[in-house]
Amino acid sequence: MPKVQTQTTDWNYDVIQEPYIRNGKPTGYFANVNASTDEVLGIVSDRYGIIRNSDLVAKSETAFDKAGLTNFERKAIVTNGGARFRMIYDFKETNYRIAKKGDNVGLRLMINNSFDRSSLLSFQLGFLRLVCLNGMTSLVSAFSLVGRHTNKLDIDKLITESALDKAMDSVNGQLNVFRNLAEIPVTQEQGLNVINKIPFAERNLEQVRRIWNSPSYSEDSDRNLLNVYNAGTEFLRDYSDNRFEKGEQLGQSLLRTLSRGTKSKVNLKQLLSLPKSDLVKN
Repeated sequence: MPKVQTQTTDWNYDVIQEPYIRNGKPTGYFANVNASTDEVLGIVSDRYGIIRNSDLVAKSETAFDKAGLTNFERKAIVTNGGARFRMIYDFKETNYRIAKKGDNVGLRLMINNSFDRSSLLSFQLGFLRLVCLNGMTSLVSAFSLVGRHTNKLDIDKLITESALDKAMDSVNGQLNVFRNLAEIPVTQEQGLNVINKIPFAERNLEQVRRIWNSPSYSEDSDRNLLNVYNAGTEFLRDYSDNRFEKGEQLGQSLLRTLSRGTKSKVNLKQLLSLPKSDLVKN
């Protein structure tokens, strides 16, 4: 059976390195171990340096303060026994307009860390739809703080402002992705055609269709590609509570699928058309 991924909010744990022994013999590698649970999080070389979550959070929040990003709410996501850690920061006092109908978003930033080499130390840009607190992804890659974990890295000299500046510089460009979606009107049926092309499981698509057919918010009473996207993120808001990593993957797939329709008339026609599997031959 596949391993069931665990998810908690217990983020302030320590990680230590121990020699990795197999069959009673040293391997020359080291095990990153969760000191609270004794669980092995990853096997690394002697060049790997541990960046503790508590240090990363403290340095990041100092950088936020210097950038004038204050009054945030934060939420920790820890997966695979502590192998991967994210802290999500929502700055609800930031306010960006993305549609004519008062559909505003706030800034979301996420810091990433891992002890199994699955991700770099990084900032990731996102947004929070203020009317309903749906999380919204972006199409940009995470902004790396350092190239990789190394034992030569001095956490006290980790300058997070440079990566933070790059993330902030990309805000307007990413907001335009959503604004472009809002500029493309669709009919009710075309919206359903688009939803059918989102790479979600059928049981999940059924929930998105339900939201599209009966919008929860007056801001979604218009019919355009942004409203389709909002139906998808409303579904993912609850889905991601216990399956954050999978929800992030689905959110990226959702936005990539819809944003392709803004690139050319051919792409848009393909996106709005009835799926071939549903066409009835005369």
